[in-house]
Amino acid sequence: MRQMDMGVIGNCAVASLIDAEARHVWFCFPRLDGDPLFNALVNGPDPESGFMDVVLRDQKTAHQAYLRNTAILETVLTGEGGSIRVLDWAPRYKLQGELFRPPIIMRRIEPADGRCHVKVRARPTFDYGATKPVVSVGSNYLRYTAGTSTIRITTDMPLAYLRDEAFFLLDRPVHLFIGSDEPLPARVDRIARDYLEETTGYWNDWVRDLAVPFDWQEPVIRAAITLKLCSFEMPISP
Repeated sequence: MRQMDMGVIGNCAVASLIDAEARHVWFCFPRLDGDPLFNALVNGPDPESGFMDVVLRDQKTAHQAYLRNTAILETVLTGEGGSIRVLDWAPRYKLQGELFRPPIIMRRIEPADGRCHVKVRARPTFDYGATKPVVSVGSNYLRYTAGTSTIRITTDMPLAYLRDEAFFLLDRPVHLFIGSDEPLPARVDRIARDYLEETTGYWNDWVRDLAVPFDWQEPVIRAAITLKLCSFEMPISP
């Protein structure tokens, strides 16, 4: 049996399992019990599809941890040319008095040190891995379609690099939104920044309301957040 070292992100609408080198290996859509678009977790040690990852040229090490008191996962990949930082999360926060938790997972890839060349690979499948999608290119997104099912990956990185899985110099942060086939209401980087700040604030506030024992506070808080991410909340009907 392979050793599993996974992080989980989510917002009680969707969730994704991410391995120690920042590869999404299990993501069901549009809810926790939906079709696993990323399913490399059950496809063997070297799957050719069913995942999303970032490849750092000449990578040597990987280190992963959560941002303190949040469900935001940070992975630092280090290679011969430097290092990059990958943040993964699903937006969850209060918006105009209501809980905002869309079926979206998000990724931010940023340079941390040196000059790093990376490539981003996104290979979702449909029908529990049986169907590979048709990919079409939009203005700032790739659309993945199989039958009546469609998802969209919206990004501010050059689309050709994402479509062709080509290496490029990471000289600024780039972002990816994985979710429904809907346009974003503003610039990708602006929405990503707002979602990250608001989600960080939400989890910090949530942790403050916990009744945490004095001993073992950090593991208890981490366990509480993880249990929360394993739950599904039904949408509130209007």
